[in-house]
Amino acid sequence: MKRHQENNMLLLDDIYESRDPAVKSYIMQVMEEEMDKAQERAVVRVAQKFRHLLSPQMQQTLAAQYPVTALAASA
Repeated sequence: MKRHQENNMLLLDDIYESRDPAVKSYIMQVMEEEMDKAQERAVVRVAQKFRHLLSPQMQQTLAAQYPVTALAASA
């Protein structure tokens, strides 16, 4: 690694700055996957907070598909 690590902080500059097309492609793939997951988590958190605005059927669906404890564990 070219840069000095301070405070045991993981520095990934050498990966991010790689000119290898496989690295660039994989970074983009993973970032897209993670953004999709983050967006879903954010929407579910909003639904959990304002579930009282949902119909009773949607409240049941929300509770079944996204238990509050499961959401907290994935955050």
